[in-house]
Amino acid sequence: DVFLNADASKNPHCVAQIDPIDADHPSSQIKSVSCYPTFKEAVADATNGTVQISDDFRPDQLTDELIAPAATSGSTVIGLMWEHPQYSTAQGGRTWTWTSSLASPCANGISYGNSTMPTGWNDIVSSAQVFSNCTNFEFYQHANWAPLRMDCTPACPAMGAMNDQASSWRIDAVIP
Repeated sequence: DVFLNADASKNPHCVAQIDPIDADHPSSQIKSVSCYPTFKEAVADATNGTVQISDDFRPDQLTDELIAPAATSGSTVIGLMWEHPQYSTAQGGRTWTWTSSLASPCANGISYGNSTMPTGWNDIVSSAQVFSNCTNFEFYQHANWAPLRMDCTPACPAMGAMNDQASSWRIDAVIP
């Protein structure tokens, strides 16, 4: 499976590096996926080791200012999805971090997205946030970006009616 190269039950915090959407690829191409047992390890991977967090760091504490130095490392965090509301990893809650190799990942109309969710993430997302000058994280009820949409501009601590309903997504700097 292109989305998952590790057992998510043992490694619930995944990081995927993706390419922008382009004329030849209506969905972002997945370059790599790695999953880790801790959020701390996932952040280190997502930032090529430039951001080191403590063991007691909570995922809701992640900010643009904290991850900004990573943009020069070749891995820029553009979005983060949580299994639970309020950016929580309590009770084994999982995370999925999207990264780009671009230092300015959402500049000049660059968008990212996929017509489906990663394996094990369909109808799972309960909170989300974008980073690195990306301003909008869109979630769609069904695959192929249809029909109902939830805009997280730039964050959704809770998904409201779209809680556990997302089947496709897009990240960009376009304000809906």
